[in-house]
Amino acid sequence: MPRSSTFAIAITVLLASGCASTSSSGPPIAADRIILTTADGTVLRQSTNQNAHMTFTAAPARVWAAVQSSYVDLGIAANTADRSAWRYGVTGYAVPRRINGTGIGSLFSCGSSMTGPLVDQGRVTADVITTLTPSSDGTSTDATVYVDGVLRKSDGASSDPMSCASTGRLEEMLRAMIAQRLATP
Repeated sequence: MPRSSTFAIAITVLLASGCASTSSSGPPIAADRIILTTADGTVLRQSTNQNAHMTFTAAPARVWAAVQSSYVDLGIAANTADRSAWRYGVTGYAVPRRINGTGIGSLFSCGSSMTGPLVDQGRVTADVITTLTPSSDGTSTDATVYVDGVLRKSDGASSDPMSCASTGRLEEMLRAMIAQRLATP
């Protein structure tokens, strides 16, 4: 077989194997959180993760105080604090290059180009909102952390902002800090 034919067959096999579908054993994904899929419906990018929902065995007032302190510890200045709705966080947050020692590329996925991750090519603005839901008996509190970002590239060209998905690390940082504060009497 000529060398060019062998090469063409090898490329075809490689491409075909890369297109094989895979099954996911993870939890089902809410359709309103899917950002990008393949033609066969395989989810490539979504905006939520398993870290976004958490439950704490504590009264809502204690969790509220722990949430507030955790945002301060992360250096995130809240501009939304509605205790009657149990909602706390920030909208329009200019995300710094690092939060609590973690680089922005580990916190947000905004896609990539030939030159690397797009998150490194501009400024990310995000909404980070924690909403508490007290249990009916007041002994536990569910918390939902919503994180959504937008990238505006700083390449000098006028372009539309690009959607960024959370990787779940920021939500996990918040969960760990809240749990740590609640463990301290």
